[in-house]
Amino acid sequence: MKLRKLRVPALAALALALLLLVGCGPQGEDGTSYLALDWTYQPLTIDFPQLPAVVVPDTYYWHPEGLYYGEYVAWDGNWWVFDYRIAVDPGDWGIGGFPGADGADRFYTMYLYSTGPELSYVELSQSLSLVQPHPAGENPAAKEQARAAALGVQPSSPRQISSGTVDASRFDLDHPEPYRFERTGPGYRLLIEGRRYSPLP
Repeated sequence: MKLRKLRVPALAALALALLLLVGCGPQGEDGTSYLALDWTYQPLTIDFPQLPAVVVPDTYYWHPEGLYYGEYVAWDGNWWVFDYRIAVDPGDWGIGGFPGADGADRFYTMYLYSTGPELSYVELSQSLSLVQPHPAGENPAAKEQARAAALGVQPSSPRQISSGTVDASRFDLDHPEPYRFERTGPGYRLLIEGRRYSPLP
């Protein structure tokens, strides 16, 4: 009985020593995030304070993580004002004094549709991970083209756009329409929340 009483503290001390020896190592570096804007038809104005004053579509710009403000007036005249979230992939914790793996780089794309902004991203890691902005089978670009055709409009699609300010007096500020875009999955959450203002007649 005395031997058994001695064995339990000895095993606990050995387990603690192994835990301290193996323990957690330093955390790897966080991945870097980038954001590109894209559209089917050119917005009339854009304002993304975290991006350069002149934006080339489908070009990735470094973007810090966090919650940020953006806005644009779509080709059909609707003004979209919103907050969007950009996240980074955190580095893994190491083991036994060895540093963990660095986080993967994320390349976000925000699509500036006339029906509201959408987000997707590609994560560059050992296995390429692609997060689409919309469920399979949906094609917002095709909807944009059909909408423009129904309105008899031929919007333009230039290779760049400059940031500009919006004349708020041209919009119905009394009746904003709430907007929310969200996609979640293992290890990610894409989120845009804001509102749409219709142009005054």
